[in-house]
Amino acid sequence: MTRPSTTAPPTTSPAINYGRQYLADVAPWVAAAKRASGSGTLTAPAALAAGRQAVAAARQLLRQTWPASAESHIHSLAVEFDTVNEDIVENNVPKYENDGTTLNADANVVRAELGLPSIR
Repeated sequence: MTRPSTTAPPTTSPAINYGRQYLADVAPWVAAAKRASGSGTLTAPAALAAGRQAVAAARQLLRQTWPASAESHIHSLAVEFDTVNEDIVENNVPKYENDGTTLNADANVVRAELGLPSIR
């Protein structure tokens, strides 16, 4: 007679939806950037708040686990979020505009790796 197994079947954790995780991580930044759009200057309260959200997004991205293929690009994007905040704090409009272009390019690389559509 065969005795029933006393070991539990192995459990698997659900797959992480990295695209959804990324969107959740950057959602506060996206909302803050929209509020700051057209605020006039980088010294406007909405622009300063967007800068703080950029830093928060960077930190959140770096706290998460990502596919190995995306890790270095996530890191680059996080650095760019910090750079954009520095531009805002320094009220350096030309550098902010240039770094904003780089931020969008870095975001598009990450989005492509995570199966998300690009941003404009």
